[in-house]
Amino acid sequence: ASSSAESWSARAEVEVQRAEAASAVVHEREMQAAAAEFDDFFARALQLSALTEADLDALTDDIARGAASEAGLVVKWKPMVRVKEAQRNAGLFQVLDGNVTEEVL
Repeated sequence: ASSSAESWSARAEVEVQRAEAASAVVHEREMQAAAAEFDDFFARALQLSALTEADLDALTDDIARGAASEAGLVVKWKPMVRVKEAQRNAGLFQVLDGNVTEEVL
């Protein structure tokens, strides 16, 4: 019984290592994708007023100093940009809804 438990434990350890390796690959791909979208992402963030030009300058200074990565900043700022997009879309919906209401009345 002891050898089958050891065998199971060894197989479990191998599977844990495989899962950790797969997770690291997925994380690396996500970070590469985030770094690739840095310029477009922050252009959109500026357009939505999620940050100012001064904020973006400070972020790029952090990258230049090695204190931050492009990918890490995209990941960090995504929630704020999503909120700003939602607010903008809600505002557009209200305008459209108001126009439709006026036309119906």
